[in-house]
Amino acid sequence: MPGRAATGRAVAAFVIYGVLVWWLAFAWRGSWRAWAAPIAGLLGIVLVAWLHVKLSEWTNGRIYLRALQVLLYPYGVLVTAVGLFIAAIPATPVGRRDGLCHACRYDLRGRTERDAVCPECGARVLEPGERGTRRREADRSA
Repeated sequence: MPGRAATGRAVAAFVIYGVLVWWLAFAWRGSWRAWAAPIAGLLGIVLVAWLHVKLSEWTNGRIYLRALQVLLYPYGVLVTAVGLFIAAIPATPVGRRDGLCHACRYDLRGRTERDAVCPECGARVLEPGERGTRRREADRSA
C-alpha cells in the first residue's frame, strides 16, 4: 500500500522536526537563541496549518486532511512547551545546597575548606548557589 509508506514518512518528519527544535533549544541554552528555537518551531507549525487550509481552498476542498488539522494544534503546543522548558534549563552548573558535587553527586560534606576540587571527578567545588562556567567556556579560557 503506497499510502502507508507516505504516512510513515510524514509521521517521521513531524518527529524529526520536534526533536530538532528541542535539540536547538538545548544546544543554545543560556542565550536568546534557545528561546527563539521553540518560537520559530511554533511559527513553522502555524505555517503548515495555514498552507493546509489554503490548499483546501485552492482545490475546492478536494485536498483536506481533517486528522492533520486536529493533531497539528496539540502537536504545536507540545513542541513549543517542551522547547521553552528546555530553554529554561540553566546552562551553567549551580552549586548544590545538599553538600554533593554538582558534576558527579559525590558526597563533599566532610571536606575541608581548602579542597577546591572534587576528589571523585576533579570538578571545581561550587559553593551553594554559586554559578560555574559552561564546559565550552572553560575550555576556551584554558
